[in-house]
Amino acid sequence: MKKIICIVILLIFSFCTKEKHPYPRIIVPQQKNVVEVNSKEMLHISYANILAQGFENDVNINYNKDFSEDYYKSNYKYFKDFDTILPKYDLKVIIDTSYTIANNGFEYKFVNVPPKEYRFKRDNLIGGKLPSKILREKSIKLMQQCINTCVNEMKVMVNCFPVLIKNGDDKTAFINDAYIKIIQEAKDVDGVWKPIEFSHQSYGCSVTSSLYKLKPKNNIGLSMIKYNGNFKTKIRTKLQINNHYYYSNEIEGKINRTQFNQNKIYDYVDFYFQREMDEKEFNEIKNNFLLKNDL
Repeated sequence: MKKIICIVILLIFSFCTKEKHPYPRIIVPQQKNVVEVNSKEMLHISYANILAQGFENDVNINYNKDFSEDYYKSNYKYFKDFDTILPKYDLKVIIDTSYTIANNGFEYKFVNVPPKEYRFKRDNLIGGKLPSKILREKSIKLMQQCINTCVNEMKVMVNCFPVLIKNGDDKTAFINDAYIKIIQEAKDVDGVWKPIEFSHQSYGCSVTSSLYKLKPKNNIGLSMIKYNGNFKTKIRTKLQINNHYYYSNEIEGKINRTQFNQNKIYDYVDFYFQREMDEKEFNEIKNNFLLKNDL
C-alpha cells in the first residue's frame, strides 16, 4: 500500500514540476483535409500571413476575425507622410517545431504561367505584335486560369510550423506589418544556405501609412509550410521587416533538392511584370524576391 502511495505522489510531483513550454502557442481551430506539402518546385509565397499580434502567452485564433477600428487606433501609429527610416530592432524569429498548425494563404503547388507566345506585355502586344482576336482571347483565358488556380490554392489548409517574431528589446518596435516578407531557406549538399521559396505579392497592392506597435516581449505569429521530401537537411526562415533582414533558428527538416532550382523564375517575372528587362533589372527583381544569398 505504501508503495502505491509513493508512486501516486511521484506522479503528482512530476505533473506539477513539468517544464513550461518555452514559447507561446498559437491555437487554431481543428481542420479537416489538411494538406501535407511535398513539392518538387520552388514555391511562391505571396505574403506573410499574420495569425496573431501582441501576445506573450498562448493565443487562440479565429481565422475569420476582423479587427475593429478601436483595435487599429490602439495598436498602430499613423504617419501623414510615410518616409520614416526604421532601425533594425532586436527581433527574435523562432520556428517552434513542437507542434504544427493548419493555415491557408499558400500556393502549395507550383502554378505554371502561360507559355511565352501567350503573354501580353504592357503595351498589349504579344511578341512585339498586335495579337489576333483568337490569340487575344486565348491569352486572356490562360492568364485568368493561372490566376484562378493560385487563388484557389490559397484557400486550402496546409500543415505548417508556427513562426514567432518576438520583440527582444526593452522598447516598442514599429513594424510595417503589411510588407513583411518571409521565405524558407535550406542547406544544400555543399553546406550553403539556398532559398527554396520566393516572395512576391502578385495580387493587388497594399498601401499603408501606419506601423504596428510591437511591445517588448510581445510576439507576432506567422506560419511556414512544413515540407516533406527525400532530402534531410537544415531549414530556416528569412524575413524582411522594415527593409532589414532577420533569420530564424535552424531546424531539421525534409525537402526535395529540386526546390533549389530557380529555372522557372524568369518565366514568372516575364508574365507578372509584363515588360522586357535586361539582366541587371532581372537580378534586382530576384533580390526583391529574397533570392539573394546574404549569409
